[in-house]
Amino acid sequence: MIRFRRRNYRPVLLVTPVLLGLLWISVFFGAGYPSSQQREIGRAFGFGRVAEGGVFWLRVNQNYPLWLQKSFHLTDEQISEDAAEVFDEAREVDGIPDAALPKWSVLFLAVGDQVRADQALAGIEADDEVVFNQRRLVRLMLAGEEPGEPLVEWAKTRYHRGESELPEWYFLAQDNRQDGVIGEWMDDRGRNMVNRGIFAELLGYTILLWVVIKWILWALKRFQLPRQPAERLFFAEWEWKRALKIFFIAEFAALIAVFILSWPLFFIGFYDEGLIVGGLAIQVVPLLFLIPVLTPGIPATLRLFGLRRPEWSGRQLLSFGVIGLGLAMLVAFGISLVGSVSMSIGDVVNSDYLDRDLAVLWVVIASVVVAPICEELLMRGFLFSILRGPCGAIAAAILSSVLFGFLHGYSLVGFLSTTSLGLVFCWMYQRSGSLWPGVIAHSLFNLCVTSAAVGWYSFH
Repeated sequence: MIRFRRRNYRPVLLVTPVLLGLLWISVFFGAGYPSSQQREIGRAFGFGRVAEGGVFWLRVNQNYPLWLQKSFHLTDEQISEDAAEVFDEAREVDGIPDAALPKWSVLFLAVGDQVRADQALAGIEADDEVVFNQRRLVRLMLAGEEPGEPLVEWAKTRYHRGESELPEWYFLAQDNRQDGVIGEWMDDRGRNMVNRGIFAELLGYTILLWVVIKWILWALKRFQLPRQPAERLFFAEWEWKRALKIFFIAEFAALIAVFILSWPLFFIGFYDEGLIVGGLAIQVVPLLFLIPVLTPGIPATLRLFGLRRPEWSGRQLLSFGVIGLGLAMLVAFGISLVGSVSMSIGDVVNSDYLDRDLAVLWVVIASVVVAPICEELLMRGFLFSILRGPCGAIAAAILSSVLFGFLHGYSLVGFLSTTSLGLVFCWMYQRSGSLWPGVIAHSLFNLCVTSAAVGWYSFH
């Protein structure tokens, strides 16, 4: 039975937030955690890529049957309505970064929405030269006027340097400037994005159908899930203060490892490799620290967390993982209805992996394989189990899930979503006595999100 344990309850609630705050500060200042400026750059990329995607889809949507366009919101009217909804919401909530506004103006130019195209340009306040010239270029296209030769040369120069963006592409693609090369490139990218996006959507629908079938079978009691003794969820000999201190030391060690291993690679220009090394370090280093200190070894750790010789059968673990995935999807959907879509664009549409060869491969592997295993071991296996002893399952789930949400560094909507998912995964571990269901649900959820982001918005 899940209940609060009053023994040592107050100390753990006092100590954990303090350690959490110290960890948060160290991540923020010591390991390149997204500052407000970096977050704004990320938001600018995310909003800009959404606008670019809309223009690219418009160029190729007529190549697909009308029923397919309507099914995946690819008709001109649907793209226009979706863009207007996101644009209007973003203006009311926290605005669109100046660097992305010229691209949104181009998108509304492409769908024939003159009013919002003018609003996008009017919202630009930055005095950046690139944004200023892009605004001039788009304004002339909106007025149907031919830009002067200096502005044309500026656009061509940026294109030849590989620095051009949507306003320059859209302008140069008109009237077959650059011998039609840019238009062909945009069409090719548009087809790739739509084809991959449709595949990602179908994959998501297939997983959702699997979830629905499992929920129906569970509701009809076609299979039973045995109760798992809660006492197996943590080592009785763990003294919570010492174990909690060791956990945060392990997290600090991971941050130091990220700094030591990744920054030299960034400095010499190996950005993709630095991302991969840093991603591995932040996930694996804490486990390399915790396992030998808090457990007799890897085999004991696997048995402790139900990853080896679990009480449930493999079929029961898989079924419960899919059932938990359904609950995670429901929670994420509920938060999306309450929160702002525009606030979370930068969480999903990320410049660090969408257009990088190695990074695209790495983010798929990391989000579907590495992160589910390592994060479930760290946050549910170790932290939840450590806190569960002194304060009970409910408080332990809340505290560990809040830290889980903080460490992802997302927007407010992303934080609420990630924290809620952490609560679901804690419940799954508490209910089954094994981390496998959480790993399965975590992996499938990340697969749906990552495949959709890469499918619809990557230029590869």
